[in-house]
Amino acid sequence: MKLRIATLFGVVMLSVALSHADSIANTFNVSITVKESCDIRTLTATDIDFGTVTQAAQNAYNSGQLNVACTSGTSYAIALQSSRKMVNIADPTVQVPYTLFQDSNYSKVWGSDSGTGLSQIGTGETQMIKIWGKVDAQDTAVPAGQYLDTVTAIVTY
Repeated sequence: MKLRIATLFGVVMLSVALSHADSIANTFNVSITVKESCDIRTLTATDIDFGTVTQAAQNAYNSGQLNVACTSGTSYAIALQSSRKMVNIADPTVQVPYTLFQDSNYSKVWGSDSGTGLSQIGTGETQMIKIWGKVDAQDTAVPAGQYLDTVTAIVTY
C-alpha cells in the first residue's frame, strides 16, 4: 500500500512540474541562392562525320549533337564557331566548305554568334541539342584525302 501511495505521489508531482514548465520560441531562416549556370557535356558530344564520298557525286549529310545542361528557366543561346571549311590534312590550302544547320530540313543555318545561334531555355536537366551538317556535291571536287575542321560550341546565358 505504501508503495502505491509513493508511486502515485511521484506521478502527481511530475505532472505538476510539467504543467508549470515555461517555453520560448524563435524563428530562423533557411536559404540558398541558385546561380544561373550552363554546362556543355563535352564527353557526350558526337562528331559530324560526312563519311567517304566520291568527288562531286552527291551532297553529303550527317548530324551530331551536344548535350547542354542549364539551370531551370535560364535562357541560353548556342553559337558554333569555325571556319566552316574542312582543311585537307596533307595540303591545308585545299578546303571543303560545309554548312551547319539547326533543323533536319537543312533550312536554318547555325550562326557563329549568340544572335544567330540556337536559343533555348534550360530545364535543369541535360538537353540533347542536335546539329545537322551538309556538304554540297560540287564542293567535293577536290583532291582525294582526309579533310578536317574543329568547331567550338559557345553557350551564352
